[in-house]
Amino acid sequence: MDRTLQADRISSFEERIKEYFPKADFLPCVVHKIRNTLNKVRAKDRKRVAKDLKKM
Repeated sequence: MDRTLQADRISSFEERIKEYFPKADFLPCVVHKIRNTLNKVRAKDRKRVAKDLKKM
């Protein structure tokens, strides 16, 4: 049985889960992905970009 897990990209956590579920796929946590993306956006554009990201 395949598993898809959503979690932070903590390598030790991912390695441990792979021991029990070797076929598991990891998806990054959406909240952290958005936060990391917004950190790369100019401060004056963040509100607009955040609003657009929430639509996705």
